[in-house]
Amino acid sequence: HMRILSSILVLTIFCVPGAKAAAGCFSEHLEEAIASNEARRAVYAGLTEGATEALSDELIASERLSKIAGHLFDLRARRYERAGVPILCEGFISMSKTPPVQTAKLEGADPIEMFVRADADRLKREFRNALDRGGFAAVLTLAKTEIGRLKSPTYNCMLRHGLESIARFAWLAPKHERMALERGLRSSAGISRHLILSHILGMDKFVELDTRAAPFQARGVAIICRDVPPIPFGPDAPAHR
Repeated sequence: HMRILSSILVLTIFCVPGAKAAAGCFSEHLEEAIASNEARRAVYAGLTEGATEALSDELIASERLSKIAGHLFDLRARRYERAGVPILCEGFISMSKTPPVQTAKLEGADPIEMFVRADADRLKREFRNALDRGGFAAVLTLAKTEIGRLKSPTYNCMLRHGLESIARFAWLAPKHERMALERGLRSSAGISRHLILSHILGMDKFVELDTRAAPFQARGVAIICRDVPPIPFGPDAPAHR
């Protein structure tokens, strides 16, 4: 059951909300993300004689499946967003920040020997413990530590993206809760917690995608790495999209 839930929820981090909050920031952008990856699928296939097609198909299928989670998150967050508490719209970063699609193989990729498969079980255990025992502050600290452990920019890009997303949601959660209470709404902490849990459940998928992508990345095909925007978090990060 955990794997099924993971498959449904994991791609929440791929979903970058659009501007029309009334339509649901999460769901609206899923269509944009799917369209982007479908277009990039052909480009990567051209660089690899079709070898990346199965990986691209898995990414796109996961995005389509994540529409279920996206709709549920949108429904739950709607009254907060309408009241000016941008839990989803501020938590995700615009796809406009994604690097342009790669058109030629890149030089200078780290050798495949530098790829280290992450331990998804350890990550899930430690993040759950941090969330349960130390709350958002502990999750943010752990996410920063784990991001620092990823030494090579060539590999583990899906995991890095997921960790950055966890960090941003954990960083924003106290602010959003404060805003909700000021507006007479119930605490939004539960939504923030479930968004983070969806990423924790996705660790197996992140690691699987990174492992499948590593041989292509070693050959200068930056699939996944160039398909997601960097996610800022902390005091110097832009506040909203």
